[in-house]
Formats: sequence, C-alpha cells, structure tokens
Amino acid sequence: MNNSLFETIIEELATQNYCVVDVFFQNDILLGLKEQLFHLKQEDKLRLAGIGQNAQLDHIKTIRSDKIHWIDEKNNIETEKVFLDEIKNFSDYLNHTCYTGIKGCEFHYAIYEKGSFYKRHLDQFKTDDSRKFSVITYLNENWQSGDGGELLLFDKENSITIEPTWGKTVFLKSDLVEHEVALSNKERLSV
Repeated sequence: MNNSLFETIIEELATQNYCVVDVFFQNDILLGLKEQLFHLKQEDKLRLAGIGQNAQLDHIKTIRSDKIHWIDEKNNIETEKVFLDEIKNFSDYLNHTCYTGIKGCEFHYAIYEKGSFYKRHLDQFKTDDSRKFSVITYLNENWQSGDGGELLLFDKENSITIEPTWGKTVFLKSDLVEHEVALSNKERLSV
C-alpha cells in the first residue's frame, strides 16, 4: 500500500466519515478470501449473526439475517494473514499520523443469502466504544444492478448507496455512520 492512498482515505474519513476505495486489496488476496469463505460455507462453519455483544448478544432475524465466521488471527491461512497485515499497515499509519490509538482489530466473513438484510445500525456498541472504524471488502464477482444487497450510508440530510462490487472496500467511522444492508436478491459475500 502507498501512503498517498492512506492519506486519501484519512482525508475522506475526516471530512465525510466514510471512504469508498475501488481497489484496496490485490486480486489474488480477494480470490483467496472468497475461496476461504466458500470453504467455510461448505464445512458448515458460518453461523447466524447476532446484534449486541457478550451477555446482550441476540439473534433477531427481523433485524439481521446474514451468516458470519470470525477470522482467527492465529490461523495459518496465508490469504487471511496478508489481508490482516495490510489492515495493520493502515492501522499503524492511522496511529502514527492521527493518534487514533488502535490496538487491535477483528474481522469476519459474511454471507447474505438471497432474502437476507441488516437493518439500519451503528457498528459501535452502546456499552463499549472501542470499535472506532469499520472496514468492509466485497467479494462479489459480476454483481449487477438489481442484485440488491447495497450498502446504504446515512448522514443528517441524505443517504449514499454503495454497490457491493468485486474488490470495493468501504471504510467508515463506527460510531458516526448509520448504515444498513438492503435486501439481497442473490448471495452477497464480504469480509
């Protein structure tokens, strides 16, 4: 990654609380992540996602209906290591230039099966403000208009619609950007 891309992301996060990058990860990384996601699906290792955390974790299908699998940093899957290393490079740059104090990260794979969605929400928990930024990378090859599953970002005056197309990465401030995943009309993949 180059610092000019990092600077662009930081500038957009500072001015509009989100940034969309068409190409953040190399294609071989995206293909490896998609392959691993399909492997997890085949091995039945994806679970219904919940809302809240710890004792307050709940599974309410009328709010969120995707399936997820958390990435284990200790795993030996090379593609995941490279993905996490590139995220760490960006986090380190944020810490160095913006004094954000990021100490760790957590990521999960997500599959939105046909008919799945996630209602409007913030990613930062009400009782835990440690989640500062959210990063979403899409693994949907040949995504077409009409396939649904768009990411909708909300600010005070309007909403922004982002198509979940192959390789696109979205950065947003977890405590400030309300967002939702529109009803998906076909399987939608992301990390």
